[in-house]
Amino acid sequence: MVLPAPLALPREAGFSVEQGAVPGAGFNPVLPTQRVTADALGAQFNPVSGKVLETAAFASYQLTLPDADKESYLYLLWQDMPAAGVVFIGLSNWSSGRWDWRPASSEMFWLFESLAPYTDAQDRLQLVVLLLGDEPAQLNLIQFTQSIAAMPDLAAHVSPTIPGLPVNLEAGPGGNLQKDVAGYEWDLDGDGSFNSSSEELAAQGMTKAEITFEEEGDHAVGVRLVKTDGAKAVRYVQVKVQQTISVDFDFDVEVSSIDINRIDGHLAMTLHQYVGNIVYASAMLGSGGHGDDWVFSPIRPFPTSGAIVRLLEIEGRPAVFCATQGSSFDDLEYFWYMVAAEGDGSKPGVWTDPDSIYIHLCKNHPDSSKLPCWSVALINGCPAMAFQFHNVNLGYCLYYTAATTPLGASVEEWSDPVLLDQPQDGLSVWADETGIRPMLAEVAGSPAVLYGYHHGIDNLGAYRAQYLRSADADGHDYADWHSGTKAVNVTPELSYPDQRSILGNLVVVDGHPAICYFDWDTISGGYALDFRRAASTTGISQADWSNGQHIRFQSIEPAGGLAILPHENGIQLPHGQVVLDQGEFATGIYQYISASPDGAAEADWQSSGPVCGPLGPLLDDQTVFESRFVDLGGFYCAAYRVGLRGVRLVFFARGG
Repeated sequence: MVLPAPLALPREAGFSVEQGAVPGAGFNPVLPTQRVTADALGAQFNPVSGKVLETAAFASYQLTLPDADKESYLYLLWQDMPAAGVVFIGLSNWSSGRWDWRPASSEMFWLFESLAPYTDAQDRLQLVVLLLGDEPAQLNLIQFTQSIAAMPDLAAHVSPTIPGLPVNLEAGPGGNLQKDVAGYEWDLDGDGSFNSSSEELAAQGMTKAEITFEEEGDHAVGVRLVKTDGAKAVRYVQVKVQQTISVDFDFDVEVSSIDINRIDGHLAMTLHQYVGNIVYASAMLGSGGHGDDWVFSPIRPFPTSGAIVRLLEIEGRPAVFCATQGSSFDDLEYFWYMVAAEGDGSKPGVWTDPDSIYIHLCKNHPDSSKLPCWSVALINGCPAMAFQFHNVNLGYCLYYTAATTPLGASVEEWSDPVLLDQPQDGLSVWADETGIRPMLAEVAGSPAVLYGYHHGIDNLGAYRAQYLRSADADGHDYADWHSGTKAVNVTPELSYPDQRSILGNLVVVDGHPAICYFDWDTISGGYALDFRRAASTTGISQADWSNGQHIRFQSIEPAGGLAILPHENGIQLPHGQVVLDQGEFATGIYQYISASPDGAAEADWQSSGPVCGPLGPLLDDQTVFESRFVDLGGFYCAAYRVGLRGVRLVFFARGG
């Protein structure tokens, strides 16, 4: 590719342009007469038609460099840059009378033994940035420095990141700037101005800052180191913002259960390792996308074959629930509850002793090989639990218990279990470990439970989802649940021929209780995903649900995990799904998104691309066994097990 000389560039009258090849570059470009306003920061490159090139854009800069005879680096940082090979940097070589060209990169260091050949008698240097093709770009920084070591260090934790996830920035002196540092100034929005916004002023002088981006794309952030003698040095980095990011963990032993939540401004995770420990881990909110930033701490030995764990935030502290079984057949099953008495829960010694505060809810369970099915939630600021368990006289029943204090740190601070429902008329309260569990939530100031009711034998037959809400705010007494209120059917009978029906969470959507579930559609011969929202704010009558909203999404292949995630502008419905990937079945997490906060109309919803996946061919060790979805404030996280020992966290942005 041969391009003529840059006749349209401003230059000194004594500078001559020679036609022909440029040593080491292979071409000599001519630029269109249209060019960009030459501001060193934030130059917008918008390609226009040229006389020689089909599309191109350029900007020229005139810089004064009094120390041009010294070794120097040219440093360029792009905020938006197209593919490699279409951006070039040209310098006016006054010694040879030619333009010297080099291809540019997203973060470019160009070393010069001396800049003297590129400056005129007034120490002025002409620099051209040339963009070929039809993609726009933005240059954020042009800087000459005598040493890379004369630039401060700047690290951005979580890059790439997602909209809504805070990015932690950390600066340091770097190289030969170690001494006499007075402080730091920040440019967090990449506009070239330091200490101009409220966020920048809040971080002034400090080595750490935090910024949250709401739009996708590449964003520049910068820091300016100030020395005691007034000298300054600048460094910029790029932060890539995209819809999803993920982090993977691979453990030495099998992981039987995981959960994730936001605890006191940190990301936190708890997991049970097979015949091992209950483990608690946390990371800074803006660092959770980097696996190395997580700190894992065993907090309790649990040498059992399996346990289910759940994690809540209570008064800024982590609280862990665990359902486990004894080490022998004769041992009883227990629910264990631990709360960090102080600190962030990263050390075993700060947790309350579950041996002294365990909640022994039912006795004489005939089948100690089966874990109970349950869920937890904060009800009016206190931890609470709904669970299905076996009663020797009644069969499988549904119970509710709650703490009478916000922490529930002793067994005396928990109410006696209240019987909510029991087998009747040939039907039984039903739950299993594949996805049909009682779901607990606070609805209109009172506890409410969504649960399965089954007829048939084992996993054959069908079940329906029922809903029951306490008339009182705490639900501690039997009368709270059974005086003037009763359980209502919120779904028709749901069948599950291959045990892949999943009952999603119970959640309040735009002030009304809502549910989601997978169901086998007999007409299409495949699974469907259903979203239902009650017509009233309490959902206590059959009419509330039959007259409420019902949206059905056809042709879904469930793969584990389903939830409703509402926010002020919309709703997201992430779910585990089996898909065809390059001719093989694979699993991943996909979602439906409503552009309205109530999801009332089918037109409000649209299918969105994968949150994560596909994971590859559907093998025994690559199945999404268990998925957890949680709102972390401005963004969401999916935590799920992949295979026996793997855990993946996927952070994804709010849509709608």
